[in-house]
Amino acid sequence: MPEVDGLAALNGLVYILDSAADDILIFNPDTDLVTGVLDINAINGALNLAGGLGEITRPDALIVTTTDHRVIFIDPTTGRATAGRSAS
Repeated sequence: MPEVDGLAALNGLVYILDSAADDILIFNPDTDLVTGVLDINAINGALNLAGGLGEITRPDALIVTTTDHRVIFIDPTTGRATAGRSAS
């Protein structure tokens, strides 16, 4: 069972942060199905997500915090961390 720790909506999809697994689930509300999973650790190495999830547009990105107090921008298509900075 996922440990839901954040939600974001972008381009008609809902992104669900499972902080226990460091995954972001992609949910399509039109079909009522989870249509994909961004395995953040597998894509970016040891990146531990702390919780909270947001979104921005232009460029489209998911925003998440990490256990080492960084704010990371994630490409919602590939799951790649595209930018980040210290939250302190």
